[in-house]
Amino acid sequence: MDVGESHDTRVSVYRSVLGMPGPVWTMALWYGAIAILLALSLVVPLHADAAPWVRQILVAYAVVGLVLLLMLRARTPMWFLKVQVVLAILATGWLAYASVTPEGTITSSMAFIVVAIYVAFWMTIRVALGLAALSSVAYLVALASSGNMPDLAVPWMLITALAFCIVLTIGSLLEQMNRALVTDPLTGLLNRTGMFALVEARGAAGRLAEPRSLVVIDLDKFKVINDRDGHIAGDRALRDFGRALRVVTRPRDVVVRSGGDEFVLLLPRTDVTDAAAMVDRLRGVLPVDWSCGITQWTAGEPFDLAWARADRQMYLQKAQRAAER
Repeated sequence: MDVGESHDTRVSVYRSVLGMPGPVWTMALWYGAIAILLALSLVVPLHADAAPWVRQILVAYAVVGLVLLLMLRARTPMWFLKVQVVLAILATGWLAYASVTPEGTITSSMAFIVVAIYVAFWMTIRVALGLAALSSVAYLVALASSGNMPDLAVPWMLITALAFCIVLTIGSLLEQMNRALVTDPLTGLLNRTGMFALVEARGAAGRLAEPRSLVVIDLDKFKVINDRDGHIAGDRALRDFGRALRVVTRPRDVVVRSGGDEFVLLLPRTDVTDAAAMVDRLRGVLPVDWSCGITQWTAGEPFDLAWARADRQMYLQKAQRAAER
């Protein structure tokens, strides 16, 4: 599995607040701030002719969205957040269209920048760029429909350019930081942090489809390689082993270097019998001797328990192989 495929791990490694993962509590904070600001604009309108009903509707929607997020918390699906972003973009365009003055239109458009920051932080660059493009189109339609074009063409271009710059800059930096955080630098596989983050993000949601198996692999006599040939040779053995694992496993399988000379395979849609058959095939192509433990990770079972069970089986096999030698 390529750790850059999604932001699942990014979502999981950031601190939760009040039981809400990062994308949820930041959107809740955003909705709360919007509700307060719009409510204040109803109390102290920027213009005497400003119709209050648009802002009243948006205040009500922001409050409802905030309540839903507080109720769902960690159960909030990512698709729900994406829908909320699209609705926020359309609502901002509507608010810009309904603004009485050019100043009000420009002020309303600042919400597009908030959207850009949010999607750059929590969504893939491809999705974030698409939403930034939608923001640009929504703002352009609002300006054209309200008769503010071409007078506000420059602010539209500036908001569009700023939104795309934010998405590209923040998105690229966070992709690099996330990759460094969850990737083992020696083998390029997921590391222990990345494994737990992925399990939290995907395993609990059922996206590591059942039946699913867990394989723990530990290299035999790895210390001998280090002592006899040096640590450079040991690093080369680990890199070769990790490369071989990626070659022989399937695209949907998750390959992890969990630490030292231990590797973990998460195998979705694989029962124990099929996992054992895969292990037999691996022994014919992987470059060094190794021991392993295989177990079924059942629905509702904490990942730690399944991992510990496979780990015990691996040590039993290692002891047996040592006794046979």
